[in-house]
Amino acid sequence: MTLGTRLNSSKSPLAYEEIVYSKGSWIIHMLREMLRQPGAKNPDARFTALLQTLMKKYAYRSLSTDDFRREVETVMTTAMDLEGGRSMEWFFEEWVRGAGIPRYHVEFTARHTEKGYEIRGKLFQTGVPRSFIASVPSMPPVRDTARPWYRSSGWAGNTIPLRGRVCPSKKLPSIPR
Repeated sequence: MTLGTRLNSSKSPLAYEEIVYSKGSWIIHMLREMLRQPGAKNPDARFTALLQTLMKKYAYRSLSTDDFRREVETVMTTAMDLEGGRSMEWFFEEWVRGAGIPRYHVEFTARHTEKGYEIRGKLFQTGVPRSFIASVPSMPPVRDTARPWYRSSGWAGNTIPLRGRVCPSKKLPSIPR
């Protein structure tokens, strides 16, 4: 991560560890999630291909942030291309080069309908500028269900509305069209 000495401060002595180690692992996790292909025989094929390319191409030499971005761009999905031009610059600018760590808070209500439960709410983002772009998976309030039911592509701002429906018979969420 391109941070340099700007994180050395007596006011935040743990900033370097928090940004580099905690945020660094989240960056790798987010890339893996964005590259996933649910339903495919190997949903992690793109991510695995990226790691294999990095190991082969950069063995015994340094990997710059720009090298890493270019390699991610070779395997990125169309959903990741938020700015057009097949670029991941938006992601690297905010998540890799930026020092902000977003915080999220959800407020929601659920009500029973004849078709199941209707869920409405808002997702709040703080700790970063309004222009900060995030792709945020949300999980429904249903036991044993760990599948994203709403994914915001290119969300920038402080809040995003959430809407969904949980069908009791399937125990899987559905998004109203």
